[in-house]
Amino acid sequence: MTPRTLAVIAALAATPLLAGCGGDDDAARTTTATTAADTATTGRIGSGATAANLVEASNRTTQLGGMRIALKQQIDAGGEGSFSSTAAGEVDPKAQTGSMVLDMSGIPGLPAGAGKQEVRFKGFVSYMRSSLFSSQLPQGKSWIRIDLGKASKSLGIDLGSLGAGGAGSSDPTQALQYLKAATGDIETVGKEDVRGEPTTHYRATIDYARYPSLAKPADRAAAKAGVEQLIKLSGSRTSPMEVWVDGDGRVRRIRQTVGTQLTPGKKATITQDYELYDFGHQVDVQLPPDSEVQDLTDLAGDASKSLTP
Repeated sequence: MTPRTLAVIAALAATPLLAGCGGDDDAARTTTATTAADTATTGRIGSGATAANLVEASNRTTQLGGMRIALKQQIDAGGEGSFSSTAAGEVDPKAQTGSMVLDMSGIPGLPAGAGKQEVRFKGFVSYMRSSLFSSQLPQGKSWIRIDLGKASKSLGIDLGSLGAGGAGSSDPTQALQYLKAATGDIETVGKEDVRGEPTTHYRATIDYARYPSLAKPADRAAAKAGVEQLIKLSGSRTSPMEVWVDGDGRVRRIRQTVGTQLTPGKKATITQDYELYDFGHQVDVQLPPDSEVQDLTDLAGDASKSLTP
């Protein structure tokens, strides 16, 4: 495995949902404008009991404030193999802030002691600290900072137009917003316990081309352009999603599969499985002082452009 490939895999593991949207539907590599027929279809789906349950669960969970989160990721890097990572932390979707500690020891080839990485975020700005890159930073710097909103604009994507958190935000609960873009038949899988709590398990397909209709009217044109670019980068406009909702209408678990470019010509598939619990938890995230931070936003933007098909 080359150092470049290793670095990209580590970055994907360290920033859940940074890969953006997309699944494995290679037959739908382009998208069209959200038409009146699309809007009508969305309305028809939303009127169904199961779909309404998902939308309501998304809204209710997002408005709860702080919560704890546990994440498992499986990265299929094609010819480079499959790797796993885990994370645990806290997040407040309303305040768009949170922190996580990631364990990437499942990625072979990482230097000794580099398996743990700390991530803190607020809005679109992420801060990361790890021995994986600490020796490469200037003296006195121990954190790197990436403004995902700014970096994404270099790709023609305005994350701010995509709603709270934004597609590509470091906040893993962004998937709660994606539930509103469910399309087609939504299957009720059955009853299952999550962390000892009874839930109903649903399976759906998320159509990201519907997502712009959720934005404010003034933002919809920019949101549509951003989603089209994200779909182009990922190679698909849809992805499968599973969600577990408890008896109080709160989302307890989400499973999503997304695709992204690993290196030019190579695609990675990431399955993210995370659980939400301890609702009402008081989230207190202290962002590192500027004196300890090295900003790599421009470098991240340039690296993303180099992976553009």
